[in-house]
Amino acid sequence: MNKYDIVLAGLLHDIGKFFEKANIKGQSMAGIEVVSGVDHGHGVTSANFINHFSDKISKAGFDVEAVATMAQRHHELRGKGPASVEDAPVKYRPYCYIIDKADTLSSSERLSFSKGEGNQAYQLRRITNVFSLLAGKRYSQEAGVYTQVYGKVSSDSSLNNVATNKAMVEAFVDEFSKIDVPMDTVVNSQRVFIGKVNQLLKKYTWCYPSDTTEYIRDISLYNHLQTTAAIAGVLYDDLTTNPEYKRGLGSD
Repeated sequence: MNKYDIVLAGLLHDIGKFFEKANIKGQSMAGIEVVSGVDHGHGVTSANFINHFSDKISKAGFDVEAVATMAQRHHELRGKGPASVEDAPVKYRPYCYIIDKADTLSSSERLSFSKGEGNQAYQLRRITNVFSLLAGKRYSQEAGVYTQVYGKVSSDSSLNNVATNKAMVEAFVDEFSKIDVPMDTVVNSQRVFIGKVNQLLKKYTWCYPSDTTEYIRDISLYNHLQTTAAIAGVLYDDLTTNPEYKRGLGSD
């Protein structure tokens, strides 16, 4: 395992949330199970996605087991469970804590407003246009929110539906399956593959909110995935150059 395994895990750790937007919990899409009834089950769905493409990811030089484990177990749940960092295999636990810490740091500067939006289904909660905040006032929940459709943005609320979300997820899976795996040295192959995954995530998740529980959802899923991956890479560098940091990451 190397730094780029960590970076890829950071890029894909919350891809399960994208699948949940299609409202298919407890079902499968393109052979990928979308987990239901599990605390922070989106992490398990993320691992299912990674394992579904294990041949492609392995061919690009990644340790699939490590990447899937880190993506699956990136939450401190104070107990055992399939998404729990604390219950991760010992050999991967310090690295799972890296994704956990990077995830937290990436999310820590969200504006502090009240959570929740009544009875609106979380799958249909759209991203907030940051320009709507310039007046410095609370605003209508309908003002300045947008829907993404195949890389383009629309304020047409009729497009904000589960069917559109499902079509977007299906298109993403299809394009991911067509990523060419570069045949080069392991590190160069990993770098190129990460670049292609990054571009694909930007195309499909830049206009989906990373956290649908926030009143102001001004951080996209793509930006959250990208910054989590970047922070995780830096934390990994610190861990490898300063082994004593393992204690701070929850490792024995």
